[in-house]
Amino acid sequence: MVIFPVTGSFAFRSKEEQLSMIRLFQAKSKAAGFKGNVAVVWDGEGGKMNFIAPPNQQGFFESVTSSFIEANLNKSISW
Repeated sequence: MVIFPVTGSFAFRSKEEQLSMIRLFQAKSKAAGFKGNVAVVWDGEGGKMNFIAPPNQQGFFESVTSSFIEANLNKSISW
């Protein structure tokens, strides 16, 4: 699993823009040698973490906080 934290403004992009960004993140992560599906996470209203992830990974994201995600990020990708 490759997790991309994004800003809260991600929520206000169109669904098409969101999916385009996720495809870009998937391509960049693959090019960097990472394996696995991409998920994006961002802070939402009331301290809730929002996400877009493959269906088989949604339970995981529903069970963790953004603090947990931030504490467990262990690599980065730049382009």
